[in-house]
Amino acid sequence: MSEEQIREYVERCPAENRWAFEGWLRGERQLDGDPIEPEPADLWKVQLWLGDQLIEEHIAPASWAHQHAAAIRERIKGLPGRLLTCEQVQR
Repeated sequence: MSEEQIREYVERCPAENRWAFEGWLRGERQLDGDPIEPEPADLWKVQLWLGDQLIEEHIAPASWAHQHAAAIRERIKGLPGRLLTCEQVQR
């Protein structure tokens, strides 16, 4: 999501909730306002490539990332020029 899109969504939110909503859009807070503090070793990056073009990218906890990668792998099976990667995020 671009900074412009984040700004537009935050402006539509009630003023008293903007701080939490903006943090949620940036992946920094839960919707209730609590910070998201995942274990760095538990984050994985899933990327879908079409040739040298990145089509989709997600960073998520291991369980979600592996489930998502498996679902994508089934959908793209047999399609030429597509590559799916799922690797642990190093911090």
